Amino acid sequence: MVEGLARIVEAPKSRVTKAEEGLKKLLGRDASSAEAELEHATSKLQQLKAREREKLGIDDEEASPDGTPSEAAVEEHEEAAARGTLKKGTEKIATVKTTEKRNKK
Repeated sequence: MVEGLARIVEAPKSRVTKAEEGLKKLLGRDASSAEAELEHATSKLQQLKAREREKLGIDDEEASPDGTPSEAAVEEHEEAAARGTLKKGTEKIATVKTTEKRNKK
């Protein structure tokens, strides 16, 4: 890219080397920025997995090496939810009749 532009503007060799060094510097900044973003995303993922394990009531030894809950632990949680033994939210559910009454007014 630099060589093509240098040919078009007939730039001297010193200018071409400075342009190549500047381009490498810019690309280096982009790479370090991407690494920082990756590290930040990884830490957020670990926090999310920890909250998920806590929510499901899974100990660290029940989780797989990558931090995700084991299949057995997830199935146990789903079965508990089906039995209704898990804590349910306090949000009220609107029924069809209630919605119909509001629409008539």
